[in-house]
Amino acid sequence: MFEYKKYKSIDSKVYKDSLVLRNDLLRVPIQKSIYDENLDLEKGNDFYGVFKDGNLIGTLSFFEREPFVAQLTAFAISKEFQRLGLGKKLVVFLLTDLKSRGYHKISVNARTSAKEFYQKCGFAFIEGPILNSELGVEDYRMEYLIEK
Repeated sequence: MFEYKKYKSIDSKVYKDSLVLRNDLLRVPIQKSIYDENLDLEKGNDFYGVFKDGNLIGTLSFFEREPFVAQLTAFAISKEFQRLGLGKKLVVFLLTDLKSRGYHKISVNARTSAKEFYQKCGFAFIEGPILNSELGVEDYRMEYLIEK
């Protein structure tokens, strides 16, 4: 029914679909466009997606902030598939992969609307609210410690 897969920005169709999804859910509500941003910054990111019938319905990515510390970013689940547990399963998919690669911590800057979701996924509140000057929104810094 739902399939979880890793992909890269060079997987052009999936990546383009992720940009549409992220723009609609993460930028349009704050009157911004993801296409105005420097997307070259995420070329090296690992992306994780949830698919239904071959179509991307959820995505997240990470980059290595420091050795074995992942910075989670670009997390979006299509509105019609929210509140079905797919986002949490996508986080578990990411955690499983990161643990197998020796990562010990994941950090995220969560918007106010996502803070409770991350807490339910086991992330601890570290600091906030903090103004994200790039997007003009308030974020909360949260962390998840990966058990060895």
